[in-house]
Amino acid sequence: MCISATRKRFYRNTGIVQNESKWEVTLDHRRLKTPGGKVLAVASEQLARALAAEWDAQTEHITQPTMHLDEEELKKLQAKKWTPVLEWFQKRFNVTQEISRGLELPPVAANTRAVLARYFLSYDFTALNAINFGVEALKSPILMLTCIERHLEPKEAVLLSRLEEEYQLSRWGRVPWAHELGQAELTARVAAALLVVHGCSDSHSARAKAHSAN
Repeated sequence: MCISATRKRFYRNTGIVQNESKWEVTLDHRRLKTPGGKVLAVASEQLARALAAEWDAQTEHITQPTMHLDEEELKKLQAKKWTPVLEWFQKRFNVTQEISRGLELPPVAANTRAVLARYFLSYDFTALNAINFGVEALKSPILMLTCIERHLEPKEAVLLSRLEEEYQLSRWGRVPWAHELGQAELTARVAAALLVVHGCSDSHSARAKAHSAN
């Protein structure tokens, strides 16, 4: 199902299905795949619907230039919004992190893993659970770290985590109240996680100072 720009349309219907926490696009009940042969899975129902609508809009032939979900405008927006965050992350932790050029996750160097392991191990079990909760909400360890280090506010991090979805919604339309509710819920989750993390950190610092004084 790897589609070239001139291939004749071979399907009648499009749809979406949920697979655990991900959403997939179907063409005549067959799951859409990436050029590398892996099933295409996205994080939100809205984005899956946008992808399905794009495939459904194709007529007799599949015209690749009319399929805009990987267009240059989105890439420029991602570079503009994410580059400062990645630069902060690399400077703060003295690491180098590659970025994804497609649908695959970028590689993480062994040194980066070691640096982050030391950082996370400085927190207790309660804080680590809260960090994990925040990472799951943002779908990004880096964004959670920007919040922990007070580089970004939760609302800013949530907007970055939803950047591609926001871009697609601006093209395909949205349900305002549903969008706002989802964004507020994610922001509340991240804020709650940070409250626990910072609370644990402050308690640890207070105990350490008291021990030193004695």
